[in-house]
Amino acid sequence: KAGSILIPILEKSEREHNDSLSASTLLCLANLSKAQKNYSVALQRAFEAARLHERLQNWRELSAAYSAVASVYLITEKDTALFFLQKALKIAEEHSLSEAQGVALNNLGVYFHNKGDLDQAIEYYKKSLEIDL
Repeated sequence: KAGSILIPILEKSEREHNDSLSASTLLCLANLSKAQKNYSVALQRAFEAARLHERLQNWRELSAAYSAVASVYLITEKDTALFFLQKALKIAEEHSLSEAQGVALNNLGVYFHNKGDLDQAIEYYKKSLEIDL
C-alpha cells in the first residue's frame, strides 16, 4: 500500500525536477523494498537517493542513505556493510552532524555485535552515547 502512494510522488517529483523530494522518496522506497525482502531494488533506490543527496549536498540525508545501503548489506553481504557504515560516519563527522554521527556509531555497534565482536560493539555503543545532541 505504501508503494502505491510513494511511486506517484516519485514520478511527480521527477517530472518537476524536484531532486530533494525524489531523493527522500527513493530512500522511503528503499526502506520499503528492504522490508519486502526485495534487496536488489532496495540497494538500487538507496544508491540513487545517495547520488541525489550528494549532488544537493544534503549531508544528513546522504549519511542516512549510506546507512540504508548498509542495512541491506547487513542482510546480504555483511562485510560490505562495514564500508558503508564507515562512510555514513565519516560524512556525519565531516559535517558536524551529531545526530547522524550518533546513529552511525550505534549502527557500527550493531554491526560488530552481530559479528560477535562484543568488545568492539561496546566501544561503538559507548561512543554513540557520548554524542551531544
